[in-house]
Amino acid sequence: MRALVPILYIRAAWICLAGGLLGMTRLLAQSSPSLLPLQFRVADSNGVAVADGVRTVTFRMYTNAVSGAASWVETHRDVGVRAGVAGVMLGSINGTITNLDFAEVQYLGIAVEPASGSGVAVEMVPRTVLLPTIRATVVERARSFPGGVIGTVELARATVPVAAMAPGTALGNLQGLPGDRLVSGAMAQNIFSKGYFGDGTVLVADSRTNGVLRAAGYVAVAEVPSTGIFLYEKRVVPPGFSLIPAGPFKMGVTSGDRDANAPSIDVTVSAFLMQTNEVTKAQWDAVRTWGLTNGFTDLNVGGGKAPNHPVQSVTWFDAIKWCNARSAKEGLEPVYTIGGVVMKTGTAAPDADWTANGYRLPTEAEWEKAARGGLVGQRFPWGDVISHTYANFYNAGTEPYQVGDAEFHPDYLGAPAPYTSPVGSFPVNGYGLADMSGNVWEWCWDWYGHAYYTQSRGSSDPRGPSSVTGRVLRGGSWGNDAFFSRCAFRDGYFPGDVDSLNGFRPARGLL
Repeated sequence: MRALVPILYIRAAWICLAGGLLGMTRLLAQSSPSLLPLQFRVADSNGVAVADGVRTVTFRMYTNAVSGAASWVETHRDVGVRAGVAGVMLGSINGTITNLDFAEVQYLGIAVEPASGSGVAVEMVPRTVLLPTIRATVVERARSFPGGVIGTVELARATVPVAAMAPGTALGNLQGLPGDRLVSGAMAQNIFSKGYFGDGTVLVADSRTNGVLRAAGYVAVAEVPSTGIFLYEKRVVPPGFSLIPAGPFKMGVTSGDRDANAPSIDVTVSAFLMQTNEVTKAQWDAVRTWGLTNGFTDLNVGGGKAPNHPVQSVTWFDAIKWCNARSAKEGLEPVYTIGGVVMKTGTAAPDADWTANGYRLPTEAEWEKAARGGLVGQRFPWGDVISHTYANFYNAGTEPYQVGDAEFHPDYLGAPAPYTSPVGSFPVNGYGLADMSGNVWEWCWDWYGHAYYTQSRGSSDPRGPSSVTGRVLRGGSWGNDAFFSRCAFRDGYFPGDVDSLNGFRPARGLL
């Protein structure tokens, strides 16, 4: 009779181990208490999957690779095997997996009954080593599973040692993507079980809520000896978006400019996502077409010089409803509601659900932080001087910081107006955003208040005054001179009016 060989492998719909045939699989699990979902493939010595049926499977923890008594044993009877695949929840019988405190190397032995009902379980050789190496593993995606288990769907991109880290230590910029961080505190209190696998899979079981861990696009867990449990998050950045990092920045005038409505102040914003380009006419049309047959029946047709030019001649209300329509089209939570109902039509002032994961307009503070691209004390997203090399604007030649060709941008001066340029025609700023100066004005969420930022010094995530007349526009346009294209310039416009100078770009929260 050929020997049965438990092969540990990945299966997308579950959390499981991976390491190849009898490979050196790293598994770390928390003690007192701990539940560890495990899925594995059972095959004979030639790698052929065993017949469907039920088997008895015994799991043992050892301190020696080949001999000695087991420090922990759990036997699962009537384990179903289908197409060679079996799965169990370790710890569900004994209630705890002990002796995994990383004091020494340990080993996992898996014994599978050779034939259904034989009662004799044959243990795999060699045992799978359990190394006391603590690593935080970056994974592609997390999702919730029945029973409150959160696991991975795709394989890891990278592995980061964290054994020497103190609580709250930042991990730095892994693989060139911003926003990496190691988080401790309230989140950690919900974690009661976790597993780490050498191939990059991560398991977290949460007895109370999945929401905490599902907040991150990339999720991994690490336990640093003697310091407790930490949650490592790496945010997903969808295609076409940039991650704008959290933190304070200098908002308002710089370089001697003296706008009375834009004092130089410190403002803090949370991390968020911003579309790298202004919404194009093609983007607008695709969502609008879907929206017209799904309840969004009064979206303006909008203007656009070409499919790859920014949409313009859309109102603030159009932009709000388009964001909701795009969210609904993509299965996300719409942000804007009227009386608790998703806003699809009309011109009533909506409420914003800042916890929703759908598309929205940036706040004015978010817009300016994004526009500055990480630069401090500069007028524009790239520096202190503007020319047609950097942006599509009207060069009136009246400001000392304008240089180069005069009047409209010569490359886009073609009848009829508007003289927009294809999105992304100019260099991006430090956050990877294009056209934050010029091309079209961009609608923001806030009501426009002339003295708002004089009154809101040092605030975090400001969202504008409660109600005035106009909504904020930022960034200048193809038809405005350099003064209006500065990062600090603030303006407002009636939310129901259209203008060929006005467009927008959506933002999203990090959820």
